[in-house]
Parts: sequence; C-alpha cells; structure tokens
Amino acid sequence: MTDLSSNPDNLSPFLERVAANQKANIAKFSAPYQLLRRVDTCLSTAGKNLINPKPVLAGLMLLRCQYAYKAAAGMALSGQVVEAFVMMRSCLEYAGYALAIFKTPRCKRSSWRDTPTRKG
Repeated sequence: MTDLSSNPDNLSPFLERVAANQKANIAKFSAPYQLLRRVDTCLSTAGKNLINPKPVLAGLMLLRCQYAYKAAAGMALSGQVVEAFVMMRSCLEYAGYALAIFKTPRCKRSSWRDTPTRKG
C-alpha cells in the first residue's frame, strides 16, 4: 500500500500515464484512431454548423453527444476501455434525446423537469 502522507497527490502521476498511453495507442493503432477521428469530424462539423437550432434543447443534446464521444475516445485510448463504455452509452443517450426532442418538440417541456411544480 502506498503511503500518501509524504505526497498526497497521486492524481498527477495517473494523468501523466493516461496522456502517455493515449499517445502510444494513437501511434500503435493508427487505423482505428483514424476511424475515431472521422467520427469526431462528423460530430464536430455538425456542432460547428448548429445555428439557432429549433428546438434549442435538441441542439444542446447534440453538443453533449459530441463531447461525450470525445471523452469516450480519450478514455479508450488511455486504456480505460471498460470505463469508456459509460461515456459511449452517454453519447448514444444524448443522440437519442436530441432526435426525440427534434421529432417531438413537446418533449422538451414535460420530460426534462427534475421535480414536479406546485401551484399555490
């Protein structure tokens, strides 16, 4: 067991290993990385061309999808493959929410409330 009393910062070394693993996996697995880049380019292009989306919440969900994808790609490249599944699921959920809200704008009013509102 590591004694954290002399150096309580064990996050910095972990993040340094994450960055090193990402760089190594990009170099070692060039073809799969190119696929990750192409998907990211599609999502980034959609995000950059998102001007005054109707409904607004659908646009926000698309952007959340884009950043969840980037997080999943970073985690997978660092070797945190199991943990990346959570972000991949999040990416799919955000995309699904965006599509549902776009196709049914009335969803934006009722489905996104955290708590019911009371009158009086």
